[in-house]
Amino acid sequence: MSYQGWSNRDTWNVALWLDNDEGLYNRYRAEVSLYPGGKVKTAAQAREVVSRVMSSTPDGANFKRVNWTEIKDVLNGE
Repeated sequence: MSYQGWSNRDTWNVALWLDNDEGLYNRYRAEVSLYPGGKVKTAAQAREVVSRVMSSTPDGANFKRVNWTEIKDVLNGE
């Protein structure tokens, strides 16, 4: 099932918070810059970065359902 162009609502929700909250955006950009080439390479790395900058979203995205490959692209600015 897709949601707003994302694989599901939880993925959309995490992406929305990452790119629409200036504080979160700045924190994840700083985290990503620590990786070689300034990019995360795997879905697991994307989950690590997001877990370091937010423990949850204010409206309750289920991190277990997030498509971390799609979030990797968000973190890399793709």
